[in-house]
Amino acid sequence: MKRIFVCLVFGLIANGVAQSLEPPVNYDITSDYGPRDVTNGTWFHEAIDYAAPMWTPVEAVEEGNISDIGYQTPPENGSSGGWYIKVSTGARTWAYLHLSTDVANDNPISPDTQFEIKFVTLENAANPVDIKHQYVFIFWFNRGLKKAQKVLAFLEPNKTWYVY
Repeated sequence: MKRIFVCLVFGLIANGVAQSLEPPVNYDITSDYGPRDVTNGTWFHEAIDYAAPMWTPVEAVEEGNISDIGYQTPPENGSSGGWYIKVSTGARTWAYLHLSTDVANDNPISPDTQFEIKFVTLENAANPVDIKHQYVFIFWFNRGLKKAQKVLAFLEPNKTWYVY
């Protein structure tokens, strides 16, 4: 099955940004934030799309906590957000969409094996019957030796979870 990847999108889920922020990647904008004229009226594009090559590392535009990781399936006659990560900074939430659209593969891995999306089972350390399934993004330092540089996961606050 062929993997299909699309450009990176990040969107702001909040009211306005008063400060100047660096973009998450250094690539050209392919679709800007704002209204669009379409055949049957106008719609609003709530993101900025970048022409980043597939598996490009993305830097958060603001420091914050991961509030959600998942896969957005396409609505009927619509386009998918694909794999996404949402980062909450307190005042606002940033959504990084179109990170990969590979759903045919249970654990999509970048061609250079540096990045991986993995579905894991988590067990609450304080309550072993409290089990949760979650997607995580793994940035490998050395995948063969199972040494991760960074793992991004959305976990419930104030709980200690173990991966098994």
